[in-house]
Amino acid sequence: MHGQSAINGGVLRYEADPKAVGMPSPDSRPTGALRLPVLTLHAIHDPTAFVEPALGR
Repeated sequence: MHGQSAINGGVLRYEADPKAVGMPSPDSRPTGALRLPVLTLHAIHDPTAFVEPALGR
């Protein structure tokens, strides 16, 4: 194996628990239909919100 296959071959996979999948409430499922303008702020080296996806790379 090389490249992507080697990486994916070494990753443990788990099936989702159906009870857990059904637990989130309807208001926690984003639809993209925002009722108000939204501003997001990301900082370089932020451990919880990566800047790169917001830049559209």
